[in-house]
Amino acid sequence: FAPLAATKYGLGFHWTTWTMPRTGEPVSFPEAVEAFDVPALVDLAQRCGAGHVLFPANHAKFWLPGPNPELDRILPGRTCERDLLGEIADALAAVGLPLIVYYHHGTDLKGPGLEDDQEWAEACGAFLEDQTTFYDNYCAVLGWMGEHYGPKIRAWWFDAGYGLERRSVPPWERLSAVAKAGYPDRLVTYNAGVEKYTLYTSCQDYWAGELLDLNFRPQGA
Repeated sequence: FAPLAATKYGLGFHWTTWTMPRTGEPVSFPEAVEAFDVPALVDLAQRCGAGHVLFPANHAKFWLPGPNPELDRILPGRTCERDLLGEIADALAAVGLPLIVYYHHGTDLKGPGLEDDQEWAEACGAFLEDQTTFYDNYCAVLGWMGEHYGPKIRAWWFDAGYGLERRSVPPWERLSAVAKAGYPDRLVTYNAGVEKYTLYTSCQDYWAGELLDLNFRPQGA
């Protein structure tokens, strides 16, 4: 693989538990994972001339498209038998395209009854006054993924840094170290939101760049 910065541009997909088919009735997330057409995704990326692909591990409901025993421990029934992320990574690697994985920790700390996934927020410890359980669970789920996928995940694109900032000062060094589990050269970023330029920590490697208008050009350190 070439360095990600040399790939110039990539394609980002946002395929989640809220993704609906164009026609017909929606199916459960595990059924959608089983039916996902990996060759079609790779073919599309190649035809568009993409240098890399960003694909989500989760969003909306905290449900992973593959195995994760740590998630099974915290909230059973939120994993899938098919390892879709692994298959996508392997298929992209076969044609020389690296994979960046979008990841959302699953709770923005809006409060009880206000979360997109109330069941997950309660299970992972989001509402506890002491956030130790939340961060322990965060690191357990993410660390297992890092070790499991190794260099197949070239970078993380972590959404909702603001959801972490609403807690006590996040343990950025710990979170970033866990994010590199299984592949120390993996890149990390924490998204500050649309048209936001906040740098949460010096532990992140690149700017998330969620923009509507191309009105800001980041400068390298």
